[in-house]
Amino acid sequence: MSDFVVNSDIKHPGTEAALVTAPTVQLRRQRTTANWRAILPWASYWIIMVTSFGLTAWLVQENRLPNTGWYVMAQVNVVLIALFEELIPKNKQNSVFHDRQSWNDIGHMLLFKLVCRPLVWMVALAIVSFASKHWHSSNSIWPSHLPVPAQFVALLLVFDLIGYGYHRALHRFDFLFAFHALHHDTRNMHVLKANRLHVGEEVINFLLLVPAMIIVGCPPGMMIWLGMWEVFEGNLAHSNVDQKFPSWFHYVVRTADVHHIHHSNEGRLQNSNFGGLPIWDVIFGTYRHPFDTTLTTTGIDGNPVPKGFWGQLCYPLVSNFRALRARASVLGK
Repeated sequence: MSDFVVNSDIKHPGTEAALVTAPTVQLRRQRTTANWRAILPWASYWIIMVTSFGLTAWLVQENRLPNTGWYVMAQVNVVLIALFEELIPKNKQNSVFHDRQSWNDIGHMLLFKLVCRPLVWMVALAIVSFASKHWHSSNSIWPSHLPVPAQFVALLLVFDLIGYGYHRALHRFDFLFAFHALHHDTRNMHVLKANRLHVGEEVINFLLLVPAMIIVGCPPGMMIWLGMWEVFEGNLAHSNVDQKFPSWFHYVVRTADVHHIHHSNEGRLQNSNFGGLPIWDVIFGTYRHPFDTTLTTTGIDGNPVPKGFWGQLCYPLVSNFRALRARASVLGK
């Protein structure tokens, strides 16, 4: 019987091509994935903002946006950002799905967005509308002669100056920070934290906002777009989406990198970057640039805010009551 010899050098048709093609295709796929993952952080902010405002503007123009549609668009923006957080997270540990406080955040968001904020803004719009009809035009300082985009920028600057002062007051006075502490008490920054706000904080904000809008003679329609900017920009500023910008852009818009510094557990960093626009922090000397600042941990040292939802709602009242009782006992001595 003859011996069979297997010649390993024999090459079958197509084998060499298959051996070469498979790794090549895989390498190309890896390069393509690496390329879009490198580019997407530079485009994520613009994709989300253009999509959110573009869709809102289209719905308004086509008269497809009912009264409740503004709140629907706010939730669409949250979902869009949450998808980007999973696609290109800034920090994988800060996922919405891994945060035990996410359910509480949703509860605060529903209470804040579906109950408190709609009521506050409806009352604000009603008051401003009434004032605009009965307030003589000569008393208004609103620059109605300017183009609409310029009017919006003017309103944004005025609104944010008020917000800057209010935000600093929240950190300056203990009885106000008791309401604001809920917003800062988080170790995981993601989109749901933008609406982790105590309803009392919004009520106080309302008492400051409406008189200012009446004094300047703000058109009611402008306030609606201002509200949408506050929602879309605020959600992105708190999000866990990887967003990259040139250095100068951090001076123009409150990016996530800028605002996360304010959420640091270090007091010196918390007392910075108060504004929704960096211009006021730059003017008043409270601005910190993310390229020059090292951020370690967010939250509040000692974790004073309760972990339960109802405890979080009651915390400002309990905290302020204890402070007043302690002060009274000291004065009594």
